[in-house]
Amino acid sequence: MDNDIPYLDLLCNVYKMHNKKEIKETSNQQKKNNTVLSIDDNKEIMKLIESRLKVGKNKYDHGVIVDENVTKYGTIENDWQLKSLEEIIDSLIYTSASIIRYRRCLDKRYNDRVTNDDSVIKYRYKI
Repeated sequence: MDNDIPYLDLLCNVYKMHNKKEIKETSNQQKKNNTVLSIDDNKEIMKLIESRLKVGKNKYDHGVIVDENVTKYGTIENDWQLKSLEEIIDSLIYTSASIIRYRRCLDKRYNDRVTNDDSVIKYRYKI
């Protein structure tokens, strides 16, 4: 990896994900063409994957060992697909928590004005 920036920590800030030069060049090109460009994000995706591999290597003192028995990581069967499915479900839980946190931040001004919890819940979830 080019540097050790924890890319997952930067997901909410696009300006930190790209260096300023890339942003400026993209912006100038869009102005010239008067169009929105499709930017290939493969390098950024690879950085995220590399970052996660590095976290795993630091946590477990080794990289991915395909023939390893994954039951030692809590999966019921020695099955990478099952392990992946468990991780995807966990990811959905984390994503849901993130969405709820984001909504609460958006609702902060409303929450500051309203003290009745039932009203806040009705407003937040459109009940």
